[in-house]
Order: sequence, then C-alpha cells, then structure tokens
Amino acid sequence: MASTVHVTGRMARIPTAAAVVTAAAVPLAGWTVHSVIWHRRLAATRRDPLTGAQRRDGWTLQAHHLLARHRDQAVVLLADVDHFKAVNDQHGHAAGDAALQHIAQILVDSVRNTDVVGRLGGDEFGVLLVQTDEETAGRKADSLAETIRARPLLWQGKEITLSAAYGAHSFHGNENAAEALDAADRAMYERKKQRREGDK
Repeated sequence: MASTVHVTGRMARIPTAAAVVTAAAVPLAGWTVHSVIWHRRLAATRRDPLTGAQRRDGWTLQAHHLLARHRDQAVVLLADVDHFKAVNDQHGHAAGDAALQHIAQILVDSVRNTDVVGRLGGDEFGVLLVQTDEETAGRKADSLAETIRARPLLWQGKEITLSAAYGAHSFHGNENAAEALDAADRAMYERKKQRREGDK
C-alpha cells in the first residue's frame, strides 16, 4: 500500500513506510528545535546579564558536575572587589557596572575553558579550578589579583585602578560546592584582616 502526494503538479507515489517516517520526522524536527531553544534559554537564565559570567545557581550546578569527576583536584577561589562602593560613589553606578564587567572579563580570559567563572552576587566572583592543587591555585589567585591591579578600567577618559581580595579552598571528602565557597569566603576575610593589620 502506498500514499499519494502532489509533486509539481504531478502525482507521485510514496511507499507507506516512507510516508510514516516522513510524517514522524516533522514533529520530531520541531521538538528538536524547541529543545535547543529551551536549553539556550535555560543556560541564559543561569548567566548574569551584566557580566555574562555564571550566576550563583549556574556556577553551583556546573561545579557539582565537575566535582563528580575532579573532586581530588579542584580548588575554589572567591574574589571580592576592594572598595567597590567607593567606585560607585566617586564615578557613578555605570562605572561600577563597567568595573564588574572588566573584572569578569579578566577572570574569564585568565583561566582555562575547563574552569568555571561566576558572579556570585554583588561584587563577589567565584572561580572553580579543576585538575589543580591548592599551591598552584594560590599562584593563579596571586596572578589574577596582580592582573586586575595592572589593568585599570578606562572610564570616560579616566583610569580607575581596581583590586580584589581572594580566598582559596581545596575540595576534600564529601564537601559540596556551597560548603567550599563558605570555606573560601572565610579564607578571604582572613586575608583581608591580615592585610589590614599589616597596613597599621
């Protein structure tokens, strides 16, 4: 048994099996397109609209998947922009937004494609480094901090020097991404405290 279709004004006969496959392919193709669009929209919701970095939920989700493969060789860095309120107060909130974009770009440019950069909220950024150890991650953090200082933000003809404090924490045991972030946060504030005491 065959199905009949019109082809440029003539009749053509298509075997029934082929007609069934063709009919099934149309909604399947539509679903594939819908699925791609849905995944892109979902990925977009996990990105910070200002900087393009992962938002906290997207960063945590990616960290969860990466930790399943690299738990013994992963370090989280938490960076906090120094005196960010002063940037907003002295130069305006648009300059503050530009500063966050500037730092996010430096972080993304300075790590590997296998690492994950996220804006975790406000002026805090998280970086998950995989296949690395704490000593190597510490050197990377120092390098990132130096790069941020060495590359001022050019804003309306002015150079705004930026800096960031950071804390590093190696994953171990059954620790999850949120717990490692908390540990990196404590390490960051301890470094800030030591820096303040050193300035006295």
